[in-house]
Amino acid sequence: MQTIQIGDRHVPLKAPKSPTVCWEIAQAAATNPSRAFAAALGVCGPALQLNAKYRGDVLAYGLAVMDELVGRGIKAAQVYGAGALAYNECAAAVVDLPGEEEVADREGFSGREADSTTPSSTSPASGAPVDPTAIPTSGGSSG
Repeated sequence: MQTIQIGDRHVPLKAPKSPTVCWEIAQAAATNPSRAFAAALGVCGPALQLNAKYRGDVLAYGLAVMDELVGRGIKAAQVYGAGALAYNECAAAVVDLPGEEEVADREGFSGREADSTTPSSTSPASGAPVDPTAIPTSGGSSG
């Protein structure tokens, strides 16, 4: 488990128990990374004690998280960077899930090895880990 500092708080990051939430965030990152990263920060950092609640809409939740944290005086760039780290926690949780073929192999005890082309981590578009220092230069503070 990773701990980040955001504002004056040290916040442990841990992927939520629901792999579906992580998967939804990974999918939304392809559309709007800044909101998806803010959403990841919200679901991976319950110590932030946000008023915003995740109700199944990643982009709306990400907007609410960003607005709430910026309203607390935290810079949007810091939310984005911390969110990228939280996104990596979610991505790792999704990557660790076995795929259909792997499940079938385990059920059938076929002994076949996993496909070596499976990525070890994901990002919105490339499958590579997200660099939290790569802050977008366009767009507003709320994504």
